[in-house]
Amino acid sequence: MSLTPLETHIQALNRYLNFHKVCWWIIDIENATDVFYCNDYMADVFNLDKSLSCHSVSNTCPIAGDYLKNVELKSSQQAKLILSQYQDLLNQKIAEYKNYFPYFDQRTNITYYFTSRAKILELNDKGETVIIYGVIEDTSTIERQHQTIKMQNKMFKELSETDALTGLSNKRFFMELFEFNFDKAQREQTELAVLMIDIDYFKSYNDYYGHMEGDQGLKKVADIIKNSLSRKTDVVARFGGEEFIIFFTGVSAQETLKLANLIKKNVELAKITHPNSAISDYITVSIGAYMKIPSLDDHAGDKFIKYADKNLYKAKLLGRNRSVIN
Repeated sequence: MSLTPLETHIQALNRYLNFHKVCWWIIDIENATDVFYCNDYMADVFNLDKSLSCHSVSNTCPIAGDYLKNVELKSSQQAKLILSQYQDLLNQKIAEYKNYFPYFDQRTNITYYFTSRAKILELNDKGETVIIYGVIEDTSTIERQHQTIKMQNKMFKELSETDALTGLSNKRFFMELFEFNFDKAQREQTELAVLMIDIDYFKSYNDYYGHMEGDQGLKKVADIIKNSLSRKTDVVARFGGEEFIIFFTGVSAQETLKLANLIKKNVELAKITHPNSAISDYITVSIGAYMKIPSLDDHAGDKFIKYADKNLYKAKLLGRNRSVIN
């Protein structure tokens, strides 16, 4: 008894593609669009009924039909893309269908990762697609390695950009962001403002409490400054010692001064005891601000920081616990 073309192909797939951790499937598009055959390994991996000789595409195929049940796609848009590519293969618009998908196994509560490829295996006399087949490979180990490396890179990046004590941006990262935004403000001719903030008489605070308590005081002030900012685009960093710096764009001089005074007020309201301050029983800050629209003649943003620092010095000369803006 001669074999049908489908049976011949199934025999060939069993002979040549039964590798470890490789699933294969085949569909007779011409006669049974909703039926697929697969090897035992695929049945084991995707929890299919091994007593059945074939399975339903719409109900049990892991990457078609009911793929949203266990396949962890990021969005319905991704699901539509998978279906679109599958249709392109059937219509011979593409030579090979390729897909990558995470699969949640409810038996183990573990997500595994697979790479799927499919090709046309046979055409009829009219040149229409008759039989297609696909291979699914377990790439979980490689994917987990990629995820670990990605997580480590993210952690290292965050460490290189963050001040270890306060959790704010560090000076180096601040300057990178500042130079980028300075160029942008110069091109678009929008306002750019810089605030330099210094904790008043912080040396005497350290002398009284010691450096460990001094570090806690720095962290408290850093949190107050950060929580005083309302826009995600405002950038605050520890600039060194007890100094902090902020830059923001698109605000007026009045708004700049208003933010400076808000920070100063919030620090006062926190009532962090400072027995050795010459002006208050609590920690206070002095703030120097500088803002303008960068002219096309400005070659760098350093002068914004320089002028903000000069205004900070003026605030100290005027008695501290105050804000000065150009």
